[in-house]
Amino acid sequence: MKELKDKVAVITGGASGIGFSIARQAVLRGMKVVLADIEQAALDAAKGQLEKEGASVLAVKTDVTKPEQMQSLAKKTIETFGSVYLVVNNAGVGGVAGKFIESDLDTWKWVLNVNMWGVVNGLHTFAPILAEQNQGYIVNTGSVAGLMTAADMSAYTVSKHAVVALSEALYIEFEKDEIDVGVSVLCPSYVVSNINTSDRNRPNSLIDELSDEARQARDSNRDRVKDFVASVGMPASEVGAVVFNAIDKDEFYILTHPEGSRKEVKDRMQAILDGKNPPMKKFTDLPLDY
Repeated sequence: MKELKDKVAVITGGASGIGFSIARQAVLRGMKVVLADIEQAALDAAKGQLEKEGASVLAVKTDVTKPEQMQSLAKKTIETFGSVYLVVNNAGVGGVAGKFIESDLDTWKWVLNVNMWGVVNGLHTFAPILAEQNQGYIVNTGSVAGLMTAADMSAYTVSKHAVVALSEALYIEFEKDEIDVGVSVLCPSYVVSNINTSDRNRPNSLIDELSDEARQARDSNRDRVKDFVASVGMPASEVGAVVFNAIDKDEFYILTHPEGSRKEVKDRMQAILDGKNPPMKKFTDLPLDY
């Protein structure tokens, strides 16, 4: 087990769901925690809850799509705690379920801005700090949807494939340059969280202009996915322990649903190796057992 007591963890999307679960686990390890989130009320509530448990917490309202806000987050972290060891680029939004040919470009911009560029901005800000001190650990939240492909969730899938590839590239670069900074990519399957109501945080500049009929269809699909996840999903509270168990072992791929996730990866890779077409998958085919 890594000695993490009194070290500093920065977690984006840290006010709820997977991010908050990771934060609580960090507190159990004796770490100081920096919570970054776009929702001030949720951020305040999370900070208060962790402080009641005896944690040292800094909460910073942060939009991960804004590089200057990520730079400000780093500055406030160093000013408050003097250092940073663990960086978890976790903030993300759910891709609205639906067919690609019926999707709107504003949704694509929003999903990619948060899920992909949010991680890019986090790494661009914090990776040089960790590399310079030659110690630390990075966890990027991808998805099992970044290891396989299913219909009706194209924007989300594309964003998460990007996070997995970026994490792999960074890991290889650190290893090649003998930089002692660990890298992992978290690839959860269904987890019960607020991600399926992400539209509440969509910026006004990217409000899609759909017809009433198209909007109703999209909302119906979203509600269907939300209900499905609620019935089969892993509790978000369990994810933090999975993450820190992987950090202790320096495991790159962190799978919340390991058996099913490995099967889906094998199916996809086998199709490539055999020269076959992509496996026919739908969103309900993402791994369910954990």
